[in-house]
Amino acid sequence: MIDRFGVRIEGTVEKIGDALMKEPFVNCDGTGVRTAGTLYWLHNASTSELTFQVVEKSRGEEGMRHAGFLPFYPGAKIHDCWQPYWRFPGRHGLCNAHTLREAKGILENDPSQEWAAKIISLLLRGKEAKEDAIAAGKEGFDDSVYEEYLTEFRQLAEEGIAQNPLEERKPGQRGRVRRSAPRRLAERLLAHAEEF
Repeated sequence: MIDRFGVRIEGTVEKIGDALMKEPFVNCDGTGVRTAGTLYWLHNASTSELTFQVVEKSRGEEGMRHAGFLPFYPGAKIHDCWQPYWRFPGRHGLCNAHTLREAKGILENDPSQEWAAKIISLLLRGKEAKEDAIAAGKEGFDDSVYEEYLTEFRQLAEEGIAQNPLEERKPGQRGRVRRSAPRRLAERLLAHAEEF
């Protein structure tokens, strides 16, 4: 039954992929799924109207390439900052829902991480300002407003880095010095501020 249904929707899947190719941006994500007791990876590209999903054996870049969408997609890819996504050319944007969830987790584990609370507030204010601008007939907020948000975003990420210094290297220690979860998030936010 599954095989017969798969054949019947083959053209539909191609139409969805073709329609997504014309979109200015798509949301990309992946998740593990069990098939016959084996772990596979569901690769997803979507908008609010369309969803293209392919299940592959490989999780990373290889699976994404084999899925056949991202290597050819010309628009902006919105994702969770997972490294394999960056290997596809073109514009990238980073998912603030992932950032909100991660910042909330940091606060739950350590309420003294005030910079994370401020990042959450900034992202929610920015979302509201964008929605207000769209309701007023604009595509988004003005460049000057964007620059204000970007400046504040960078300052808060720098606060997070300052509040979470690297551990001191121990004598004879090899490899990277351990970075805490708050430090990793703050570094990522600063490195990719414009994409966020």
